[in-house]
Amino acid sequence: MLIGDIVRKNAYRYPHRIALVGEKQRYTFRQFHQRTNALGRALSSLGNIQGSKIGFLCHNAPWCWEIYCGVAKAGMVNVPLNNRFIAKELVYLINRCEITTLIVGEEFQKTIEEVRPQLPGVKCFISLNAKKSDVWPYNYELLIAQHSSEELIVDVHEEDLVCLIHTSGTTGPPKEAMWTHRNWLAGSQDVVLTFHLKGEDILLQTTPYYHIAFAWLNLSCFYRGGEIVIIKHPEIEDIFQTIQQERITLLLLVPTLIARLLDHPRRASYDLTSIKTIFYGASPITVSLLKRSIKSLGNVFIQLYGFTEQAGAVTYLDKSDHRLDRPENRTRIASCGKEMPGNDVRVVNEEGKEAAPGEIGEVIVRGDNLMRGYWKEPEQTQQLLKNGWFHSGDLATRDEEGYIYIKGRKKEVIISGGENIYPREVEEAIYLHPKVKEVAVIGVPDPQWGETIKAIVVLKEGEQATAQEIIEWCKENLASYKKPRAVEFVKELPLISLGKIARQELKKRYGQR
Repeated sequence: MLIGDIVRKNAYRYPHRIALVGEKQRYTFRQFHQRTNALGRALSSLGNIQGSKIGFLCHNAPWCWEIYCGVAKAGMVNVPLNNRFIAKELVYLINRCEITTLIVGEEFQKTIEEVRPQLPGVKCFISLNAKKSDVWPYNYELLIAQHSSEELIVDVHEEDLVCLIHTSGTTGPPKEAMWTHRNWLAGSQDVVLTFHLKGEDILLQTTPYYHIAFAWLNLSCFYRGGEIVIIKHPEIEDIFQTIQQERITLLLLVPTLIARLLDHPRRASYDLTSIKTIFYGASPITVSLLKRSIKSLGNVFIQLYGFTEQAGAVTYLDKSDHRLDRPENRTRIASCGKEMPGNDVRVVNEEGKEAAPGEIGEVIVRGDNLMRGYWKEPEQTQQLLKNGWFHSGDLATRDEEGYIYIKGRKKEVIISGGENIYPREVEEAIYLHPKVKEVAVIGVPDPQWGETIKAIVVLKEGEQATAQEIIEWCKENLASYKKPRAVEFVKELPLISLGKIARQELKKRYGQR
């Protein structure tokens, strides 16, 4: 089966059912099928062939999902570009990924116009909004209107490349994971079967289009004929209003967004009762925030743990594991759950053998939803993909029941006086301090200990605290060698998209003693 098959089948089965909703758009499955057929034909008419790389740069909108599916139908390769990148980064990635056609939203057209001479490989520039001009000779809607919406027949295969998705680059330069039709579908099918998605489900998509979850969760929803609602910016009031108006049943949220939703003064004035499931993940969530979320919104939460290299999720913590009235869940709620049915997940020690319960090791995973490899990075691919297993670089323990507890990244482990200290453990302890809003922990050079711990702390509004107060708190809640030797208070932590802490930037700013 191919990505385009899902779109085609839905148009046949549910021609008049609403498929995709935006701020100004509302398409049925038949209309979506027709538009993606026309888009595929338009791209071919511009000289693109099977395997051509089609880049797009915009804000979240129905166009994004339309492009994903139209490009896939045409046997071409999607390259969603991070709209937070600066011009220099965009130039590098556009050239590196060999993009031949670039589809650009109005807000980013000036940036692309300025760097256009540096993009020799791009033959066609398509505007999503602007009228045709010498600079923008092709308009997206005009191209769709000018081409046939009849069934698009292209000889596409499951193992064909369909997407290059950039990794987050939290601890190093971003790489591009190569997804095939098979990888993408396998991950989405796993989600559908595990969480019993239905045609009546309505997904509110707040994840940026250039992130992995936008692609596989949208396809999961479409797999059963569900509806997708996409909003441009995930502002809190917009999210509340959309949930109420569209009767949203499914969401995927990051912990920072969950916290903002809970703290919003007008939350109680909106009807949120349609929500059946809130998936959360992409960055660690504190146990205290999770407990507060369950108390406020009910037992609707499912944690998903994964990475860009794998479509769908690697592990999940189900709703039943979030029931706080069950004694066994008091510790499990700090885990990322068990392996998804479509994956094999292991925690292995340095010898490559499965770690004993409670022993820290590296998470490795295999499955049909695993990427083919990294684009133009054969050595990196070989290092991390060994005998079919992807070595994630995440450190974890596993308990007797198979629940996995993430401890941090291999690259982030702090070695002080010969002891391994895992930042997440220290961060969890500091998060429990009543004055702390956010925290990140890093290692800084020390001539005696090799490294010592430094905590970067954001206090709650109106609160004041001293470094000694935070250190004393840690001494009461952790072994003494795990306490920070220094604390720096800041207004905000540097973040990349999806609320992940930008660890490299953190080291640059605060990594000195």
